[in-house]
Amino acid sequence: EQVMEGAREIEAAYWAMMDAVSRVTRPDCGEREQDFAIYTTPIMLNTVVPSVLSSLNQRFPQVRFAVSELNIWEIAQNVQFGQDCIALISWPSFRSEMYARVERDALHFEAIYKERIDLGVPKGHPLAGRASVSNSELADLPFATYYNEKDLLQRLLDGENQPNILIHSTQLTLCHDMVKKGAAVALWSDLVDYYAQSDAIVQVPLDRSVDISYGCMWNENHPLSPVAQEVVSQTKQEFWRVIHGKTP
Repeated sequence: EQVMEGAREIEAAYWAMMDAVSRVTRPDCGEREQDFAIYTTPIMLNTVVPSVLSSLNQRFPQVRFAVSELNIWEIAQNVQFGQDCIALISWPSFRSEMYARVERDALHFEAIYKERIDLGVPKGHPLAGRASVSNSELADLPFATYYNEKDLLQRLLDGENQPNILIHSTQLTLCHDMVKKGAAVALWSDLVDYYAQSDAIVQVPLDRSVDISYGCMWNENHPLSPVAQEVVSQTKQEFWRVIHGKTP
C-alpha cells in the first residue's frame, strides 16, 4: 500500500511537470491535452496494442496516452480504474479465482477474442507433422518461455513434471528466434502466429490445452469516455484482422 501510494504521488508529480513544460514550450496550443491510461498484459503489448495505439494517436492527437505493462492479477488488484483508464488484457481460463475479485470491484471484462494454446516447433521438427501432441511429451522438450509463460507451461504439465526451460526472457522475439533456429520449442497460438509472420515455425495442437480470452476491462461505475469507447472499437478491429488473417 505504501509503494502504491508513493507511485501515485510520483505519477501525479510527473504529469504536473509535463503540463508545466507544455505551457512553456507550446503556449499557443489552443486545445488542452488530456491524459488517458492504458494498462495491458505482456502478450497484448507485443501483439495488439501497437496497432491500436497508432490508430488512437491519429484519432486523438490532443490525448497523451500512457501505456503500462502489468500481469493480469496486478491489473485486477492494483489499478484504480476511472473514466480516463482502461485495460487491454489476456485472461487465462485457469485464473478463475479472479472472477470474484472483478465482480467485487465492479470491474467489467468484455471478451473480444478467445483461443486455445498450442505448441510451436521449428519446421522439420519430428513433431511438426503430428495431428496433436500429448501433454506428457512437453516435459522432454526444451522450451523458450516468454515473461510469465512458465506458470502456463506448468499448468499444461499438470504439475506432474518440471518444465525443461532452455531460456526464459521478456523478449518475445528472442523466444521466437530460439524456435526458428531449432534450439527450442514454445507455447504458440493463432494470435502469436499472426504477428510472428514466420514460415519457420509450425503450430501443433495439444491434446489438453487451456483457453485464453482477450478483451477490455473497465470500471462499470464509470461510463466509458469517448476515448475509452474508441480504445474498445480499435481493439475489436485489430482482432477482426487477426481472425480474418489480414496483414498486420
